[in-house]
Amino acid sequence: MIGVTTLEESIAVLAKSTLVIGNDTGLSYAAEAVQTPLIVILGPTSRETGAGPYSEKSRSIEQQLWCRPCSQKGDRRCYRKQHYCLENSSVEEVFKAVQSVLNDIVA
Repeated sequence: MIGVTTLEESIAVLAKSTLVIGNDTGLSYAAEAVQTPLIVILGPTSRETGAGPYSEKSRSIEQQLWCRPCSQKGDRRCYRKQHYCLENSSVEEVFKAVQSVLNDIVA
């Protein structure tokens, strides 16, 4: 929906959503602002740098690596050959987080 919706329309979509999956960006956190649970995938940023969800209904997926966090905003170029902080996150991890959030909503 990039380029198709305004910011206000995008937030309205988030408000009508059951769940949002995103990365460490403002629009992801806007979901929590409108009471929509969030699953946030953190890469170079971390809770120590102020990233991550705030709502008890939300979850974060992040890899515990010695090189994380590499910067507060994730804007430094990775010096490793691969972005392990992102590439090591699996579909299964995201799916389990989705199941957990949806189970909490139903309960």
